[in-house]
Amino acid sequence: MSDELTTALRALVEGRQPSPVVPGAGIRRLAVRRRRRRHALVTSGLVAACLAVAVPLGVGGGTASQVGEQPPSPSATAAPTAEAAATVDLSRRVLTAEGRQLPISSGDARHRTPVGAMTVAAKHTEMRVTGDDVGFAGPYDTVLPWVIELRAAGGATNHLAAMPYDERAPGRRDITAGWIALRPSDAAWLYRNLSTGDVVTITGTAPAP
Repeated sequence: MSDELTTALRALVEGRQPSPVVPGAGIRRLAVRRRRRRHALVTSGLVAACLAVAVPLGVGGGTASQVGEQPPSPSATAAPTAEAAATVDLSRRVLTAEGRQLPISSGDARHRTPVGAMTVAAKHTEMRVTGDDVGFAGPYDTVLPWVIELRAAGGATNHLAAMPYDERAPGRRDITAGWIALRPSDAAWLYRNLSTGDVVTITGTAPAP
């Protein structure tokens, strides 16, 4: 009830005076005011209800998640794979490291070089190996310089090393028993530039002889 009507009724009761006559325009104004008040109450109630629903979903705040953002997937939060320090392409007979391409010789038709990611497990300035290890037929040993020992996740091992007895084979022929051979100067450079823990990725297949 409006203030004007309340005042008029109180005056009528207390003074026993006749109720004032409210003109038609005044009545319309009072009706409009009442409609406006009802509309304002309904609107405020709807806003409060929307806020009550929006807050738990994190739409109105920035603490849970921003609008348009997706929750991180397991793959997004996983640790990235280590970048290879060197790559070996058996098909091209090339090892690439620090922008340099070095010719290589890999396993022959009987002893294929395994492929995949391997880690540098140890380094040896020289290593004595048997003829079978090198790919020779015969019961004699030989010494290979600048040997880098590689190890796969499953425990398998392989080696990068210099081939001092046939420097023309890298880049041209695959004559080892599965290990990866380089020219002595290239093997010495690679030995200095690869560290224990570095990843070497081997791909491709040696060309048919």
